Amino acid sequence: MIKNLNLNKIFTVLLFITAALSFTFAQSNGNQNNIPNGCEIALQLDFGNQSASNPIGVEQNWKSLSLIGLLVSFFLLIFAYLIGKSLDSPQLIARAKTDMVQVAVTAIMLGVLYSILLFICSIDASQFGFNFTSFFDGARMYLEYSRASALNAYLKCTNAMMIITGLSTFNINNPNFIDLGAFLHIGVYFKPFAGYGITIGALNWFASLVQLSYSLTTGFIVVLDAIQLYFLNLLLPAGVVMRCFSPTRDFGGVLIAISVGLFLFYPLLFSFSYMIIGQPDPNVGLPDMDWESEINSAVVKSVALSTVPLGSLVTIYNSLFGKGGEAIDRLNEAYEAIGGVILYIFILPAINWIILAAIVRELSKALGQEVDISGLARMI
Repeated sequence: MIKNLNLNKIFTVLLFITAALSFTFAQSNGNQNNIPNGCEIALQLDFGNQSASNPIGVEQNWKSLSLIGLLVSFFLLIFAYLIGKSLDSPQLIARAKTDMVQVAVTAIMLGVLYSILLFICSIDASQFGFNFTSFFDGARMYLEYSRASALNAYLKCTNAMMIITGLSTFNINNPNFIDLGAFLHIGVYFKPFAGYGITIGALNWFASLVQLSYSLTTGFIVVLDAIQLYFLNLLLPAGVVMRCFSPTRDFGGVLIAISVGLFLFYPLLFSFSYMIIGQPDPNVGLPDMDWESEINSAVVKSVALSTVPLGSLVTIYNSLFGKGGEAIDRLNEAYEAIGGVILYIFILPAINWIILAAIVRELSKALGQEVDISGLARMI
């Protein structure tokens, strides 16, 4: 019961912070050219591209903020230790000593984190045959490809719906199909593709799903930018300070786990997803929206042939064996495109988010506990 409660708490904090920072990012950073990438955020102290809409300098860097937070926390704990001495309070003295040890542990953790970031950002993935240089670039390419594929699938669905709608309402009406004399005529009226209208409902539902997936992928891209810009610079220093004090150590561990876990593993997992699908080019071409010309061509041919004796027989034959096959091909093409989009935008991201939640949960459990500095030294 406690484990489920902790997991729910992590999920709630994770979603709330991600949504809040993503909304802030979307409101304040319309110009993507001024946004430093993840490795610049992780390693550099001054990004050199400050502006009124994107004021990120030394004073707002996670390394300087974390260092200041550690120093302030340490001096506050020294003050608490002196108060305990003056009041002769063994409990306050013991708690101050314990928290000062955790300040040192937190400083060591920050050093290890910086070493990991330095190692990861020093790797050029393109040297190993990949189409991207860093895992941040790989994640962005995956999301851009997913969004372009969603738009491509939506246009294919629209194309198929328009053609099938036009064909399903197409009818052949010839009152003089067979002329048996001045007073006897055999006419014909039927809709050869009326049954195709059944598929329109399914296509419409799939098109709505693709519309949602396009918006969802755009949201993933905004979250990626927010993670690069804000999670280390805002959440990590706050978590570092909270972890130094016993009453807020658990929540500080959650904040550190969210900031580090998402900053490292969110782009890393989406980069792996990009490798899984074969690293395709994000510049996906859009289909030709030629449904109007297809319908008009069928109508013109039918009207022209209806003026020729027995010409409607040709129209019936073409309708049954020509346009019918084309409509089925359009339908299959739309289904195949939608199937790929479901994999890129729903299945793989869902797996990534489950893995992220598990990683953040385990990190928060580890970082929210008091660590014995002697044991940590032996481990290192």
